[in-house]
Amino acid sequence: MKTNWLLKIDSLFAWPYSIGKFFLRKKIINESIGNETWVIKLLGQGSIIRLISYYKSKNIDTRSLTLITFDRNREICEFLELENVQFVSSRSVPSFIASLFRIAQFAGKLKPRCIIDLERACYSVGCFRFLLSLVAGGTSIGFDLGPTTTKGRVSTIAVDTLTMEQLFEKTLYLFDRSYTPKSTPDPATEIDFCKVIVNINASDYVFGRRYPIESFKDLFLQLNRLNPSFAFYLTGSAAEHEYVQELIDLLKNKIAYVYTKAGEWNWPRFAHELDSCAVFITGDSGPMHLAASKKIPTVAIWGPTQADQFGYAYDTFCNVTLSLPCSPCFFHPKSKAYQACNHQITCMSSLPPSQIAAQVMRTIESGKVRASRFIKANVTNEVQS
Repeated sequence: MKTNWLLKIDSLFAWPYSIGKFFLRKKIINESIGNETWVIKLLGQGSIIRLISYYKSKNIDTRSLTLITFDRNREICEFLELENVQFVSSRSVPSFIASLFRIAQFAGKLKPRCIIDLERACYSVGCFRFLLSLVAGGTSIGFDLGPTTTKGRVSTIAVDTLTMEQLFEKTLYLFDRSYTPKSTPDPATEIDFCKVIVNINASDYVFGRRYPIESFKDLFLQLNRLNPSFAFYLTGSAAEHEYVQELIDLLKNKIAYVYTKAGEWNWPRFAHELDSCAVFITGDSGPMHLAASKKIPTVAIWGPTQADQFGYAYDTFCNVTLSLPCSPCFFHPKSKAYQACNHQITCMSSLPPSQIAAQVMRTIESGKVRASRFIKANVTNEVQS
């Protein structure tokens, strides 16, 4: 379903949301509530990856939370080794409603102390949060367009100016941060400096984050001229195979080594392939967040969203953007995106492939330098020992 239709449906819940918010302000917290915290994040695999990676980096035992998400996110939840997940069915309207009631019944039985809504400024999900908080007897936290307030059992935090990490940071006090995960170092992987993994999809949500296919074609051709030995692996889900194939067809007989892996690599395989690549090229997407959590050399392409709100800061994560005055125009689902450019998405369509290509080459060369230093350091240590 298109985003604009989802927003129209969501607007129908504005009055129930206001009533529920007012009602819960008057309710007293149930003294017999449990210790669990439930987190609602229905859409966005990237947000789920980032949330769990952030919590783990803060020594939070993810077994102490229950995630509520759509059943289409089952694979990523299994990959992230989440033990407590309540899935909302997306197969049909009856199964969707039935799953909501099942989760509400479970909340009444388990009585979580807090329900966190990370969908941001969503009336319908807010109503569901209020329902869970009501039957459980605990508190609720949501991120909305209004001012930051706490009244009764309802906490509302203004979302407009928060980065992703700041948003997650607002929830840290609800968790025990004394957990010490077992550290098992990843086995050393040899880097293939001709292996370039590319995500051209930027998910099926907020299509404006996609860098145009024609621009991607020019980027590939430029990189191929710089190094004809580059092998390009295009990733994506099975549903995105046709979209990825469109670019493959444009490059036919122009580049020797370009392959579609859309629908062939699941999340574990994709994570494994990332370990040996020279660089990962991507837009703002779920794969980007996974690559960042693994500290993979990444070149991220930004437009309607920007790195200041959704990106990362480490030495091998590189951002490419035009930094237009109107960017970012997308902060949350109810942002009035693409207004300044009359829906032309100039921040993407005018971003020159040469700018991205230059950053890709710099990232690969710096990776070679780091690898050389690592090898020299190991040789020195062996000689000294």
